Amino acid sequence: MECPDCRGELEQGALYLCWRDPSYWLPKEADPVLRTKGRVEKAGGVYLDPRTSAPLEAWYCRSCRRMILDVK
Repeated sequence: MECPDCRGELEQGALYLCWRDPSYWLPKEADPVLRTKGRVEKAGGVYLDPRTSAPLEAWYCRSCRRMILDVK
C-alpha cells in the first residue's frame, strides 16, 4: 500500500493500545506479547505512549512516519 503523503511504502501491522502500559505498533508478523520499549523496537515496532486498550489494524510509512489506522 502506498502512503498518501510521500508515496512511500506502507507496512501492515497492528496498533496495540494499552491502558496500563505504553502503547505500540508492531509489524504484522511480530509477536504481540512484547511490552518493553527495547523488545518492541527490536521486533521492528514503534513504541507509543497513549494509554488505552485493543489492537487496531494499522499501516505505517517509515519514510514520513505516517500511521494510518483501520478503525471499524
